[in-house]
Amino acid sequence: MSNFYRNRLSPENKSTFVFTIVYHLVALISLFGLYPKDIFYNEFADIGIYVTIPISFISWGLRFSSTKVDLIVIGIQLFFFILNLYINKKIERKQRY
Repeated sequence: MSNFYRNRLSPENKSTFVFTIVYHLVALISLFGLYPKDIFYNEFADIGIYVTIPISFISWGLRFSSTKVDLIVIGIQLFFFILNLYINKKIERKQRY
């Protein structure tokens, strides 16, 4: 195996990836739990939004203005997820060299 694949599968990369997934899932579940008629409604949705505010501020504004923007919110969250993975990869490469 080349060094590229060994570095991609290192435990540090896996833990960063898992943390990123969990962080974005908390944001998504919190965004879809804001209103009482939402599928993931809970009373802790506000706390999830506050914890994940760097990636959920635009989606929160859309959800606050209208409840019919579910696909747009998912698209925005997907964009932030990909952006976060890209930034993590850049930081990882910088630390490696």
